[in-house]
Amino acid sequence: MMFQQNARSYARVPSILMHSLTLLAVLLLASVEADTDGLSTHTSRRGTNVGRVMVGTVLNLSERSPEKLQTTHEILSGYRLWVEQTNRKGGILVGDTPIKIALEVHDCEGSEALQDAMYRQLVDDGVDFLLGGGENSTRSMIEAARARNVVSIASSADPSPWNAAENPATFAVFPPSQPNAAVRFVRSVRDVWSLRRMAVVGVGSIDGPSGRECREMLRAVNQSGIDVEMIEQSWVEIGDSQSLLDAMSRVHDADADFLVACTADEEEAEAIVRAASQAILRGWNIHNQLQQCTTQAQQLCKSKQSVTPQVIESTSLKFMFFTAGASRTTFTDNVDGWAEKVASPVLWHPDLKHSDPLFGSAKELNALWTSRFDLGNGRSMSEHAAVAAASGLALGMAIEAAGSIEAEEVADGMRSLDVETFFGRIRMGAADGTATGNINTGLESPIAQWDCSSVSQCVLQIPAVANPIRPYRLACP
Repeated sequence: MMFQQNARSYARVPSILMHSLTLLAVLLLASVEADTDGLSTHTSRRGTNVGRVMVGTVLNLSERSPEKLQTTHEILSGYRLWVEQTNRKGGILVGDTPIKIALEVHDCEGSEALQDAMYRQLVDDGVDFLLGGGENSTRSMIEAARARNVVSIASSADPSPWNAAENPATFAVFPPSQPNAAVRFVRSVRDVWSLRRMAVVGVGSIDGPSGRECREMLRAVNQSGIDVEMIEQSWVEIGDSQSLLDAMSRVHDADADFLVACTADEEEAEAIVRAASQAILRGWNIHNQLQQCTTQAQQLCKSKQSVTPQVIESTSLKFMFFTAGASRTTFTDNVDGWAEKVASPVLWHPDLKHSDPLFGSAKELNALWTSRFDLGNGRSMSEHAAVAAASGLALGMAIEAAGSIEAEEVADGMRSLDVETFFGRIRMGAADGTATGNINTGLESPIAQWDCSSVSQCVLQIPAVANPIRPYRLACP
């Protein structure tokens, strides 16, 4: 399959309140610095900190981007919750001895060189285990861990360092790329809603992560045998607003039933949603409906109501599925209400029916997290916080399985994990599906959709099994 390639510019509209993030940072760091429940920022030589398992991470707590700063704080909140909950229940059981956890956090201030140095300093100072600091931290952590034979757990899905043979003591609880999520989506809209006119639009580098994942996804859809018709395919470079608008106009004019959008992050996903809204409005203008529809939609948007059926019938596009970037809690803030019924695979959601002895059910963990870290915005625990909490949980389980904090034995404990947790199943294997590896192959990403029918805010939901994918409904342009 060939993509049409184009080029120009779109603008990003960030809308996260920096004062809320600053407050969250104060809450998180204050709780880390307080030596309560075994939490501490002090360092000690490995083996001399009696009664404590030392765990360290390096985060960019000086991030300038509001979205990336929020992600950093979410990761830290997940680690914090794991440490607090573990210590509250007596600590990690190493053999017959319960040992509490001490968490050490360093701020690399956005410097890659400082990040490298800080991870090396952590292992030199005797930290027993390393945890990832999010985007772009995996390489630094792996190099420090490998040099000192320390087990490390990554917190973001950067595929470049993942080589189990070269890095046998680095693991991740997030799943490998899952093109079957797109297959499940396409099969659902075909079987449940009898839709078959499919369009594909991608943003970013065709040779980058979104391009590779998109090709893998389309290959999986083709091999699935699902009876769908590919009516439009386009690939647009980042920064090309006019070409992206043209691509979405072709999707609209071709009467596509549903769109599969290949994106690598939230910014690319937002660009496609905004282009889709413009294309739909431009299509209405062709039919002399623009003034009527936009006036009606603007009035309805003010009261957070849904658009009437007459407006819905003016476009054939019923579903929008994003490979990545559309499941962040801030996604709906930046697309002016057009997120209604957008679908995307998610790593975790509080409505999932998973549980474990430490955190309880996903819903119980979400309630615990919001009671500790929610700033009053009513949002649920994010994927990033859940991945961090699950990373700590897996490490604790591996230590208990090994009955030791020695690196080789804990690494063996990680490789032997096959357990149910609030996050889902954690079972280590290789990205190609074979048993030997260090990435979680036990997890199948669920598909979630945005529901913007609430007066207060949009909510990311896991659709009911009986009605797995609900139709895209135009909300506020």
